[in-house]
Amino acid sequence: MRRLPALALACLAITGCTAAPEEQPTASTGWSLPSAPVSAAVPTATVAPETASPSAPPPVTPGPLTTADDSARAFDHLTNLSAIAERHGTRTTGGDGYPPALDYVDLTLRQAGFETTRETFLSNEAVGASDLVLEIGDLDLSGTPLGGSASQAEPITAPLGFPATPQGCSPGDFDALASSVVFLEDGGCPLEQKVAAMTKAGVAGVIVAEPEGQAPQWLRATRADFLMLSLDAEQAARVKAMRGEAKQVRMGARVRYEVDEGVNLFATWPGTGDAGVVMMGAHLDAISPGANDNGSGVATVLALAERLAANGKAEGLQVAIWDAEEPGALGSISFADSRTPEQWSRISSYVNFDMVASPNGVLGLFGNGAALNSFEEAGKRLGIAYELIELVGMTDSEPIRIVGGVDVVGVHTGSVQEITADQARRFGSIEGEAADRCYHMYCDTLATVNTPAVRQRWGQIARLSLAGVEDLLANS
Repeated sequence: MRRLPALALACLAITGCTAAPEEQPTASTGWSLPSAPVSAAVPTATVAPETASPSAPPPVTPGPLTTADDSARAFDHLTNLSAIAERHGTRTTGGDGYPPALDYVDLTLRQAGFETTRETFLSNEAVGASDLVLEIGDLDLSGTPLGGSASQAEPITAPLGFPATPQGCSPGDFDALASSVVFLEDGGCPLEQKVAAMTKAGVAGVIVAEPEGQAPQWLRATRADFLMLSLDAEQAARVKAMRGEAKQVRMGARVRYEVDEGVNLFATWPGTGDAGVVMMGAHLDAISPGANDNGSGVATVLALAERLAANGKAEGLQVAIWDAEEPGALGSISFADSRTPEQWSRISSYVNFDMVASPNGVLGLFGNGAALNSFEEAGKRLGIAYELIELVGMTDSEPIRIVGGVDVVGVHTGSVQEITADQARRFGSIEGEAADRCYHMYCDTLATVNTPAVRQRWGQIARLSLAGVEDLLANS
């Protein structure tokens, strides 16, 4: 998880409840992402032990779950993910440890019967620039790189040009501006449309006037072939006044991005249709050994997906394994930004698991609508204590909720916040100590989370989550 959720709001201690008889979910339909399947590298016995990735555990035996079964299965997956991290390195986006971990997850889901696809995305959130030069005539300006801009390491010199209409949204606006640095106003039409037209026209660079009091548009899913800089209102007004004058522009910058490229994995149950999909996901990337954050979330997703498949209840389910959550949920943001309204209409709910093995944690739920209601009802029905929490910051459920308007529910057991006396009483945690003292630290290891308390809570999370997901699938 990128930032710290505050464990607050209503606290519910559910005790003395008996589980209601399980209902058989009706078959539901879903959709498949439009990506070509990618085969994972399947480990074999011929791979040298020091470089091999663990094979997926044996198939799950169908049947009802017990707390011991749930935690043991998830812990097997976490053990394997931790072994991969020890051999190949931390699962940072773009690092050596991420691909073999993703291959393991891919293999596990395919062995369970899911069809897997991968989506590669660019992170276009520009985080700064070095060697920035922007001069127009004798005017020295301070521009800001737009997300999706290319770098221009060696400054170029080119004539200043203006499109036929100020915002550059009309056909032919850039036809006479080949090899020019174009000044245009933000808005009017998507920046992607403008960039496509300018690329076709062969412009050399772009300067965009920022809208008053707002951030300018930036490219989400593609990169331009030229440098794009934005100017604040005061600087932009000075450049705008140069229309009709013959001015030369000298511009250059090395644009920095938080992450250059990431890979999300999606696994869909065969036969899933084009409506009513329940998505269940967790982020795989990490900035530490990542046992709790977020090997635990991925391990939980794998164990639940295997159980649903073994019990014949996986139709309508799609698993999402996100990359680049730690820099700011970039993988799920990329997913959200690239979906059409029609694609969003096919998703009925989303379930997120982020840090579910905090050594001194609680069982926290957050979310909205039917997704949260299903998990709350499951907790009450099974007699499992949980707590409603407030999410502060960003995790992968938020782009899906905000952009797609999808009901979401998240499971989280806490990070650096101290456990209160009431939480200690209800969850057996230690008052006054952090839920996870190793949050984003090198001690976030398998040994740290391998405790009886974590295993017991993890089993409760799996039982509650299985019931909640089954309810969502039955009603999607």
